[in-house]
Amino acid sequence: MPRSKEASKPRTAPAKSDFRFAALLRKVQAAGWDRGQAASALMYLAAMRLKPA
Repeated sequence: MPRSKEASKPRTAPAKSDFRFAALLRKVQAAGWDRGQAASALMYLAAMRLKPA
């Protein structure tokens, strides 16, 4: 049975920023914040930073 195109793609390692984001979320959660709300806030701030001036 042939493999799907998805299965034949080489896997790539996560970007360093993914690890930093996960580490930051762990610290935020350890400080007592809700992880989901913190993730939403970080994504909002990242989007605002990417907006053209």
